[in-house]
Amino acid sequence: MTSVLPGSHRHPRPLALVVAACVVVGSAACTGGADSTPSPSSSSPSSTPTPTPTPTPSPSALPAERVVAVKIENTPAAHPRAGHTAADVIYVEPVEAGLTRLLAIFIGDLPKEVGPVRSARETDVDLLANYGKGVPFAFSGASSFTNRVLARGSQKNLPHGSVPGYWRVRGRSAPHNLMVDLHRIAKAAGKDVIAQDVGVHFGEALAGGTAATKAVASWPSAKITATYDAGAGGYRLVLDGRKEIDALTGKPIAPPTIIVQHVISKPSGNRDFLGNVTPIETLTGKGKATFLRDGKVWTGTWSRATAASPTRFAVGTQEFLAAPGQVWVFLLPTTRQLTVG
Repeated sequence: MTSVLPGSHRHPRPLALVVAACVVVGSAACTGGADSTPSPSSSSPSSTPTPTPTPTPSPSALPAERVVAVKIENTPAAHPRAGHTAADVIYVEPVEAGLTRLLAIFIGDLPKEVGPVRSARETDVDLLANYGKGVPFAFSGASSFTNRVLARGSQKNLPHGSVPGYWRVRGRSAPHNLMVDLHRIAKAAGKDVIAQDVGVHFGEALAGGTAATKAVASWPSAKITATYDAGAGGYRLVLDGRKEIDALTGKPIAPPTIIVQHVISKPSGNRDFLGNVTPIETLTGKGKATFLRDGKVWTGTWSRATAASPTRFAVGTQEFLAAPGQVWVFLLPTTRQLTVG
């Protein structure tokens, strides 16, 4: 195993690629004048067909369809989570006490049960800003400090208790039992918001890369192990010692692409009821990134000019392209280590 520091569903339907059309024009045959008669011993030169080049697929972006975001708990008590198989992008976001939570982005495909839903954090504002203005955001609530930050964001906040669509399921203890119907959240939003290009693009894998079938990312109180499974076409995930499955299908989650975005983490002005400081991640500017797809790893960079701008992911001068399907983005503080091998 090699330690890498920052310095060094739709899964099943694939996202379409845009293919450039090629037009080939053959050469014209030579003929004599209007009154000429071809000699029996001569023949007109034949056209030589020009080989048709193989079309090169152009990168595709996330679908330009309606988008809804949900904040999902990531602790052992939240297992198994439900409905997140249908998410297009899932962010793993640091929160207080060294834990993480998931911000799941659903584009087009809106499940009727997703959860467990938990409270929002300040970093959600920047994560959602480049998906479009007014993105419906489902979460269970927030502290008064965080609510003030959320109110300044471009997303449309639709927390538990403010709109219909939330309920608690039996068999789970509160607060780990809150579910949400995204169809009802989209309806409560009043109008559909069409997802903008956030910089996650899909296409053929870059040349090079290093064979790496396993990656381990850790936060002070959370850990994710991703193991490549060629048969599944993606990375089997183990979160805090538990295999990641969707409770609605019983099937494992296996995203084809994982992006580790190494970010600066700093304390916000918020504290939880135990006095733990909530971190906030710096998502504009630039930093190091690690990319995993097809059982390989690439090291590169991320950059984002403003909160409303797409995030550019690159390896050298080339854009990193994800494999079609679900993408997980780990927001890993630059003080934490990623191990690949």
